[in-house]
Amino acid sequence: MRISKITFVFGLFIIISAAFMGQVGRFISEKLGKPYFELLIGILFLLSAAGLILYLKRAVPGKIRLLIFIGVFIAGSLFAWHLDILVERMHLLLYGLLGWLAIRDTLRKKKGIVKASIFSALFILAISIVDEAFQWWLPYRVGDTRDVVFNEVGGLWGMSLFLISKVDWRGK
Repeated sequence: MRISKITFVFGLFIIISAAFMGQVGRFISEKLGKPYFELLIGILFLLSAAGLILYLKRAVPGKIRLLIFIGVFIAGSLFAWHLDILVERMHLLLYGLLGWLAIRDTLRKKKGIVKASIFSALFILAISIVDEAFQWWLPYRVGDTRDVVFNEVGGLWGMSLFLISKVDWRGK
C-alpha cells in the first residue's frame, strides 16, 4: 500500500507548519480581532463544507448514504467547534483531510478495506506523533499526548467520511 506524494507532503506540511502557524494565527487575530478571526475560521469551514457538498453531488452516494454522511460530518463538525482551543479545532479538520487522502490512496491498490483502514490509521498516527514530538521541542508550542488522540480522531473522521461516500458495501 502506498501513500501518494500529495498526501505525504500534506502530512509534512502539518508537521512543519507547527513552527509558524501559531505566529500566523496570532498575527491575523491581532489585526482582525479574535471574534473576526474566529468568524474567518468559520467561513473557511463553511467553504470546506460547500466543497464537500459539491463533491457529494458528483459522487451520488444514494439517499441513505448521503444522510449518514451528513450526520457523521455534522457530528465531527460539532465536536471540533466545541473544542476550547482554536488550534485543536484546526487540527481536527486538518487531520480529517489527511485521513480522507490517506484512505483514498490506500484503497486504490485494492488490498481490502480493513487493511487499507489499518494502514491509513497508522500513517495518521505516525504523522501525529511526529507532529507532537516536533511541537515538544519548539519553545512556543506544547507537544501533548492528548493531541495525538485528537489528531487520530480527526483522521478517523475523515477516513469514515470517505468510506461512507465512496466504498460500495454491497460486495460487488
